Amino acid sequence: MNLFLLNLDNSLSNQQLFLDFCKNFHVHELNAMNLGNKVRLWSTENYLRELRDLISSSLSLFDFNYPLITFMGSGDFHHISAELLFCLNNDYWSRDITIIHFDNHPDWVNYSKKSHCGSWVNKALKINRIKKIISVGIDSNDLIFPELKDANLNLLKNGSLSVLPYRREFSYVFKNYGSGDSHTTYNNKIYWQPIINLNENDLFKKIQNLIATEHVYITIDKDVLVNLNATTNWDQGKINLDYLFKILSAIIKNNKLLGIDIVGDYSYPHYDGNLIEKLLKYAEVFIDQPRVKINFDAATAQNCSTNILILKFLNSILK
Repeated sequence: MNLFLLNLDNSLSNQQLFLDFCKNFHVHELNAMNLGNKVRLWSTENYLRELRDLISSSLSLFDFNYPLITFMGSGDFHHISAELLFCLNNDYWSRDITIIHFDNHPDWVNYSKKSHCGSWVNKALKINRIKKIISVGIDSNDLIFPELKDANLNLLKNGSLSVLPYRREFSYVFKNYGSGDSHTTYNNKIYWQPIINLNENDLFKKIQNLIATEHVYITIDKDVLVNLNATTNWDQGKINLDYLFKILSAIIKNNKLLGIDIVGDYSYPHYDGNLIEKLLKYAEVFIDQPRVKINFDAATAQNCSTNILILKFLNSILK
């Protein structure tokens, strides 16, 4: 497999055991920390264009007969998944793709003027050949009155997005978003199919039935995991690492995997930009992210261990 370390913050660069383990693979590191503080949380197009140029240059070093595994640091950078997919789709892939998205948040917010880590699903679905996104494991409050949080629920209505929450059975809505392969709208509620109600085999079959293409791409925000398995900049979900590996194994064995990206490492947030941009970002973090004190060294050690386990798992299943 190809291993790409996109350094946008200092979370990966401080995981020495993980970096040492990465040397067992065809690995390339891109130091883009000079842009990291500018694109963190959300970004305007000018910074993203500069970052895409750097990513494109790095991608030319890989053999795309093998899946591309990318680590990108904090979940504050999840919108960079859309930029990575844009580069891959433009230069290296010519296949229709279904994205399977593991996350404690749906990342479906309308945010048209900028690319945001909570809105990247919308941008990704505008990329040619990405036909569908399946979001799995959401357990955050984003599913409570989602319209009031500017969720783009029309993606459900047009069939380009399927959502399998962890445990939430319904969300209150004002409009009718029809029925799809993972939801039903009735009496001002969207009824979901939470994965906690499915046994493992039924969940594997459900995800497989939702996949719309021969080729798949997987994106993982480790905030979908329980606190025991990860420390992130966001609130944590309810899936443990072993269960995630079982789901990934079923997907990879039954589909043609093009790549995986992983975010959800912890780093202390720093922001560059003008005064207004900085104030807006810090205000958003104050409102949306949990206000708990994180021990950086302990978080780094925990995430390092989990990243090594992820790589060992992928190496074993992709052989």
